[in-house]
Amino acid sequence: MKKQVLAIALVALAAIACNKKEEDTTPLAVDFEISANPCFAKDEVTFTAKVSGGQTPYTYEWKVGDAVTLEGETASWTPEENGTFIVRLNVSDAKGKTGERAKNLVVNPAEVVATGEVTLLWTAPLQGYTSMTTPAVADDGSIYTVTRDANKLYKIDKDGKKVWEQTVIESPQDGSQILGTPSIDTDGTIYIAGGSKNGDAVLAAFKPDGSLKWRFKDFWAAAGATLSPSINGITAGIGDNNVYIGNCGTTGTIISVAKADGSRVNHMMDSDGKGPSGGARAGILITKDGYACWSGGAYGIFGVPTSVLDTKGDGANWSWRGCYSKQSGWPDGNNSATLAAITVNGKNALVGMQSLKADADLGKEARTKVYAIEVATGEEIANVEIDACAKQDQGGIAITEEGYVIATLKYNLGQADGGIALVDVAQQKMVAHYGVMENVSAAPAIDAAGNILFATETGNFYMVKYNGSEFETLVKVNIADLVGNDSRYAEAYAGLVAMEDGERVGKAKIWSGIVIGDDGTIYVQFTDNNDRTIGGLAAIKVDYTTGPSTVSPWPMMGQNRKHTNRQK
Repeated sequence: MKKQVLAIALVALAAIACNKKEEDTTPLAVDFEISANPCFAKDEVTFTAKVSGGQTPYTYEWKVGDAVTLEGETASWTPEENGTFIVRLNVSDAKGKTGERAKNLVVNPAEVVATGEVTLLWTAPLQGYTSMTTPAVADDGSIYTVTRDANKLYKIDKDGKKVWEQTVIESPQDGSQILGTPSIDTDGTIYIAGGSKNGDAVLAAFKPDGSLKWRFKDFWAAAGATLSPSINGITAGIGDNNVYIGNCGTTGTIISVAKADGSRVNHMMDSDGKGPSGGARAGILITKDGYACWSGGAYGIFGVPTSVLDTKGDGANWSWRGCYSKQSGWPDGNNSATLAAITVNGKNALVGMQSLKADADLGKEARTKVYAIEVATGEEIANVEIDACAKQDQGGIAITEEGYVIATLKYNLGQADGGIALVDVAQQKMVAHYGVMENVSAAPAIDAAGNILFATETGNFYMVKYNGSEFETLVKVNIADLVGNDSRYAEAYAGLVAMEDGERVGKAKIWSGIVIGDDGTIYVQFTDNNDRTIGGLAAIKVDYTTGPSTVSPWPMMGQNRKHTNRQK
């Protein structure tokens, strides 16, 4: 019996020794979960360890960045600012074995809290996707607009009812889009340029009753080149007798068209028989001293006296090209940011923004700049670089009553470097930045009280006030909530309504500039970003806004609600 007991004891001791040996040799497996990644600054985030192996109990040490140390199987931390932080978990077991796991935690900037009272007057559902086009408001309060892929010009009355729709491109190629913005003449004629596929570009002129006045398709091609015009981001500049447009593609140029009958008056062509590089990506801006100016995208900015374009002929050379040199910073891609006109240190100037390529020789990363060019000479008189923001390939410019240029910005992940920047081009410095982690991809507007209005690709509408030292948020409202939760439009915008569990089904992506009517009505055009097949034009009212600024030299895209693109 004693022998049996001894045998059993020996077996048990052997098993314990075996298990102990197994425990001692099993490596620590260290992992952890993060309650929210990305999270927001000022919001608590929790780290939970997931450890196996080794021998319990475990000791946990957390490192967040270089300065924060935490302990415990579960630890919590509240980031004070945005950025990307390395979170490291070091674990020791009862025998001194260690294991480590590291992860990146992205902390987004704290969101701006929704605030302010906004009244939705009405919304007009529109077919198709809206980008790079902004509604125009006539003297009688009628609104004219287009959507990117519907090939229609819409007239909407001041109560939000659709009056008529007209086809812009007669025979569009498959996938052709309208990327232009309507402009309205003093007699009520509406000009709209469209056709993004090579060969189907057109400038159409419609009367207020919807009847066609004329269609212009007499584009130009250099000798030996195939005529293949396309229109991108163009707002027609309206002169006394002619209207000015530009096209891009291999035969890009600038053309003056007679307002009376739609005939070609003249176009741009250099001594070698070629058009301006890049054609036109934005403009055509008409300055008060008689210059037509436009953006050639990656090829810089161009200018020519309107008198040259107004002279009947078969080609004339432009006067200058600016913002196109290594010293100025090489433009990146097809910049389509809108232009504006201003007086800088007594000089009539053109202002705009460009994305610039990274340049190792200059030690520069990709960045955005705000520039000013003297329109009489093409000399660059201001160059203010905004290093932090993401690449801005369109966006917009407006000018405050104090003469600051408002540049709209896109953001980098985890950074509040989107939003808007105020730039003093006379002093060549950035004055202030209203930062959000949202892309602002269209022009802002200035109201009669000096407030700045803009909207984002996330679907938020903002109104902010700069008091000389900092920004105050007066209004932030989500357009999807405003429109989608209004029972009058529930059927039309079902995809914009929040579900019962709070999950958002869609958002009202805004790629369209803000327009302010004379009565203070604010117009915001948006797209349901679920599938981009339907969008709308919303008319909203805010108590702060009684009308557009009458003091600002350029209070909104195209200078005014009619987008004549002509300096006062």
